[in-house]
Amino acid sequence: MESGSVENALDFLTICGQQLMQSELDKFKISIQIIHDYYFALEEKNTFEIQGATTTELPFEGDDMPQVETIAEGADSTKIESFNYPKLEKLLQNALKQQIVIDIT
Repeated sequence: MESGSVENALDFLTICGQQLMQSELDKFKISIQIIHDYYFALEEKNTFEIQGATTTELPFEGDDMPQVETIAEGADSTKIESFNYPKLEKLLQNALKQQIVIDIT
């Protein structure tokens, strides 16, 4: 009999990781907007919202949702090094891609 509780716990952990990455991404973009507004105020220029600085959801490109956890074929399942977490790795890659500061000067 399989209850799936471990799989559910891994899904929950992945969702928590996604929410943490999303909040850090939002905090980064809002900080950039505040810095932009500050320096424009010093120069007495009109401020405007930086294009792309608004919060965005961390997307998965296409409909391919990576698996939460994978293990290499023939690997020892008792060792933590044998496991990979492609969904979290993809979320991290997408979060880093979103943290590009646009040059507005």
